[in-house]
Amino acid sequence: MTRFNPRFRVPTATRRTHPLLASRVLFGALGLALGGCYGGALNPSLNEIYVCEEDDECAVGSRCLSNVCTISAEDQDPALQLLSPAPLEVFSTEQGGALPIAVAGARLLLTSQPDGDSNAGYIEISIDGALTDTITAGELESGIEVGTVAMPSEPGLHHITLVARRVNGELFEGSRAQTSTGFWVDDGREHIGILSPPPGEKVPLGDGENLTVEIVSLNFTMVNPGFVSPTEVTEPGLGYVHLYLDATLPGCLPSCNFEHQSAIIPAGLSRVNQITAEQAVLLPSELGTVQVQVVAQTLANTPYLRDTVEGDFVFHSVPVQSTVEVGP
Repeated sequence: MTRFNPRFRVPTATRRTHPLLASRVLFGALGLALGGCYGGALNPSLNEIYVCEEDDECAVGSRCLSNVCTISAEDQDPALQLLSPAPLEVFSTEQGGALPIAVAGARLLLTSQPDGDSNAGYIEISIDGALTDTITAGELESGIEVGTVAMPSEPGLHHITLVARRVNGELFEGSRAQTSTGFWVDDGREHIGILSPPPGEKVPLGDGENLTVEIVSLNFTMVNPGFVSPTEVTEPGLGYVHLYLDATLPGCLPSCNFEHQSAIIPAGLSRVNQITAEQAVLLPSELGTVQVQVVAQTLANTPYLRDTVEGDFVFHSVPVQSTVEVGP
């Protein structure tokens, strides 16, 4: 594990200053004009200096409040940022080796030993819900590179999740103390995947209708069967998606093809590789783990089959947990 200095993307917000600071900017500009050229770089971590519209326009550790990048007094928990892999980055199955992981963040003193600092702790790295490594040393603000996690060999969508924990193993409660993204391992064939929720997502019992299911695809384009020409119906790489819960996939296919909970279809002439289900998800009414599943469909409304292997259906599953919060 080595430290490095990543080239952070300078947020859009760093090109705009808050109107209340216009006089400071004007004064600074006059000073530069009188004193010569300024050779330094803008500091995106300055508090309440840069205007914004979204949190991702601000430096890690701050958020967009009232259109200003602000380090909130209430938000003292760690903030994690996954610099690499990038969201939905594609890696070849031939690449192998280590998955290039780069992590940044704020307000977390990395250590494996008890420390008086209230934000002392470590970071867990999980791939597809399985713990693969921990980060216990380094400076998050400068960025940390991890080269010890093997690239998944299975083609398709994979999830990487970072979780900040205290030294005693307790989770930090802040919303930014955990982050997750998906990446692809590409073998050149058709794949679909559930980007959100990530594996192991905890869903309050009875709150399934608020669960956002986001579907992505690789080498497969999601289209609306009602808006294609007759010649496209048999064209490879085109189709849509069925959503299932706890089906015995792929063994039940094709007989269970119409036992899905909902169909996820782009609107009109849209052709997309990423779509969010508009229908509510009807999770079981009891506690436990539920498999959220998607199966690719042809434009002739049959399960999509890859040409290479008989029975090679295109599907993906992620487990989510129905939970109940227990008070202190």
